[in-house]
Amino acid sequence: PTVSWGLARSFEFCFDGLPKNSIYCVSNHGCYKSAEDRYYFDLGLRKMISVLKPKIILLYGVPPKEIVEEFKGIISFKFYEPFRGKKGRCL
Repeated sequence: PTVSWGLARSFEFCFDGLPKNSIYCVSNHGCYKSAEDRYYFDLGLRKMISVLKPKIILLYGVPPKEIVEEFKGIISFKFYEPFRGKKGRCL
């Protein structure tokens, strides 16, 4: 499944109905530019990890290095870079 969340108040319901101990897709593409954006994405990713206990996370976008290091050996991460066209625009 693809997992997404908003601010912390969405944590009450955004993981409902998803199986635990599975493989999940997430994306921070376009929402990981500012320090505030990174803070909220990382907060949600940590909450997702604590609730869903993923085996593997497939991430489209920028690898969150601190979280990858924190869960090294516990969760396998696979990263996918956004496709870029001319002038650095995403396709």
